[in-house]
Amino acid sequence: MNEGDKLDLNWWLKELVPVVQKICEAGIDRKIDRTFWSNAYVRSSEYVGVLIGGWINAFIPYLTRGRNWSVEKGRNPDYSYPGVDTESYLEGISKVPFIHMDLVNKIATPLEICGGFLGGKYDKSTDTVSPHYFWCIAHPNQEEKKPKQRAIRYEDSDEDF
Repeated sequence: MNEGDKLDLNWWLKELVPVVQKICEAGIDRKIDRTFWSNAYVRSSEYVGVLIGGWINAFIPYLTRGRNWSVEKGRNPDYSYPGVDTESYLEGISKVPFIHMDLVNKIATPLEICGGFLGGKYDKSTDTVSPHYFWCIAHPNQEEKKPKQRAIRYEDSDEDF
């Protein structure tokens, strides 16, 4: 996997692979390590805010400021990781801006196409968890620190459409 570290991910894979192996042991061999599973998600409150520790961090290689330092530092023998403040996690949603061109009414409306991971669903009958993904087209978030965008008429604009 990642021969020659061409993707510069070996720092992450050395932490991820053992976690995935422990999950597979539980699913395939039915070997349940209670310490491992109790360290999946560890929430704590510190003076800096809410921190998320546990091996769930092994699945998150990057934070808002680059590599996940918690994973880079390495796990403890019980598979726990130091906590990461919740503000450092990237959103699981990607957004791409575009402009919808209404050629009949000559109106350009700024919109975004959004997509990503929304959550999971537990199926009691099969004892499995399935991811839920979504996509949608939406108006840009007006609460973000961007100038407000509005629909503009072609004749109100100096821009070429």
